[in-house]
Order: sequence, then structure tokens, then C-alpha cells
Amino acid sequence: MRNRVQTKTIRLSRSIQLFSGLCAVVILILAFGSSHIENCLVHECQSVLERYGNLTEAQTQLTGIRSGVEQYLIYADPDAKERLQDGRVRLKQLLDPIGEEALADSDSRFYYRTLSVMLETFYEKVEDVASKDTVYSLYFDPVLGIKKQGEAAQNHLSELTTVFLKYKSESYNIMLNQVKNVIIWRNILAGLLAVGTIIVAYYWFRQGARESGRVLERAQLLAQGDWNLPDLALGRYVEINEIVAAFNHMKNRICEYIDGLKEKAQIEREYAHERLQALKKEQEAKDWQYRALQMQINPHFLFNTLEMLKYTIKTDTSMANKIILNISSLLRFSIENKSSEVTLERELQ
Repeated sequence: MRNRVQTKTIRLSRSIQLFSGLCAVVILILAFGSSHIENCLVHECQSVLERYGNLTEAQTQLTGIRSGVEQYLIYADPDAKERLQDGRVRLKQLLDPIGEEALADSDSRFYYRTLSVMLETFYEKVEDVASKDTVYSLYFDPVLGIKKQGEAAQNHLSELTTVFLKYKSESYNIMLNQVKNVIIWRNILAGLLAVGTIIVAYYWFRQGARESGRVLERAQLLAQGDWNLPDLALGRYVEINEIVAAFNHMKNRICEYIDGLKEKAQIEREYAHERLQALKKEQEAKDWQYRALQMQINPHFLFNTLEMLKYTIKTDTSMANKIILNISSLLRFSIENKSSEVTLERELQ
């Protein structure tokens, strides 16, 4: 009978697949998470560089606008007004994205809004002065002149550039620190995952080797001829339990076969013993028949011999004496020799 042990079993291959899948998911999460944050960092860096380029170009555009205003108002250049309009459009395109990002920072928001008001006032005053005869004085007025307002806007743009880049740099540094922390935690989790994988793999290998060792040890005992062993108990893993079940089934079938051979050999021995006894009895019966036949033959032989001797005495006395001596010797031999076998030489005598 097989041992039926109620043990909670698991399928080792499925456990390995699930654990490998879990490790893969964790690794993918770590990889995608760190990759996403690194991409955000790269995007932020690109944004800083792009905004720096926009502000630098805005400085150039504002310088060009101021130069165009001077050409338009002082030197009455016919193409200066068109260049002025193009510069205003391009400057607005450069500052609009910065204005959206500057809303998150109070200093940047303040400088951006102040700059926007200053530029609108500057543009309006340029349009207003262009229609008057006192252009020169209004342009070069040291307090409220157009040139002075342009310089103030230029300086304010420089201050906006400094404040905004500082804000973006701080944001970039914060994100950089976050990325560093994420990388540290990612490395820690990866290390823990590697250690955990090694521990789990070692545990599974040790348990599997232990249960496989039980089967190997039992197989060695069976190889030595020790068949009176109990069935192996089922273990924890389904795959090894299937091997154990097959091993127990094989052992039991071999034991049944050996028991059958022993029983058959016992029956054959008993049959051979009975046959031998029957042969002995048959031989004894034949011996008794032979002896009975001998006992039947001897009286007839003696009777016939005596009849012959009676007639021989009447005719030849010396022959009768010789016959008597021979019969006496034959009877003495028969009495002395109890074996049923004699040599041919003796028989001829």
C-alpha cells in the first residue's frame, strides 16, 4: 500500500514561471519608471536650453525692434516699419511659451507681466509719436522717451531671463535630485530582487535536491536487494511527486512479481517433492512386485528342481549329488546376498 500523505503541493515549473514573471514585471516597472523619469529630465533639460535660446533670441529681437524704431522715427526708413512689425510678431512668438511656464513662479510671472505691459506701452507710444512733429524730443526724452522705454524693456527682459532661467534651473536640479533618488532606489530594489531571486532559487534547488535524494537513496537500497521497504512519502513538489508515485508503483509491481516467483517456486518445489515421493513409492511398489515375483518364482524353481532331482537319482547318482551341491550353493547365495543387484561374473558363476 502506498503512503497517502496529505501535503499541500505546488507545481515547481509553474512557481518558477510565476516568480520569473513577477521578477520580469518588477524589472520592467523599474526600467520604464527610471526611463520615464530620465526622459522627463532630458525633456526638462531640453526645455531649459530651448527657453534659454528663446530668451537670447528675444534679446536680439528686442534690440532689432529698438533699432527699427529709431530708423522708423528718426531716419524715416520706409522699410523699418515692416521690419518692426515682423520683429513684434517674432518677439511675441518667443515670449508666449515662456509666459505659460512663468505662471508657476511668482518672480518670473511678475517680470513677464511687467515686460508685457512695458512692450505694449512702448509699441503704443511709437505709433502715437509717429504721427506728431515732435518726434525727436519724444524719442530722446531722458525720462519718458521712447529710447529710454526701449532700454528699460531691454533691461527688464534681461532680468526676466535671469529670473526665469534660475527658476528653470532650480526645477531642473529638483528633478535631477529626484532622478538620483529614483536611481538609488532602483539599484536598491534591483539588488534586493537579485538577492531574493538567489535565495528563492537556492531554497527551491535545495528542496528539490533533498526530495530527489530520497528517491536516489531508496533506489540504491532496492539495488542492494532490500525490497521490504515502505513506499516513499509524497513531498511538496508535484513534478517530484509524479516521480515518487511512479517509483512506488514500480517497486510494488516488482515486489508483486518477486512474490509471484517465490510462490511459483514454492509450488514447483512442493510438486517436485510430491513427484519424487510418488516415484519412490512407485519404485518401492515395483521392488515389492519384483520380490513377490521372486517369491513366486523360487517355490516353482525348487519344485521343478526337486522333481528333476528325483528322476536323476534313479538314473545317475553322481549327477544328483552335483545338482544338490549347486542348489545348496545357490540357496546360500540368495540368503547371504540381500541386494537386488549382483555382478555379471557372479551371476555367471
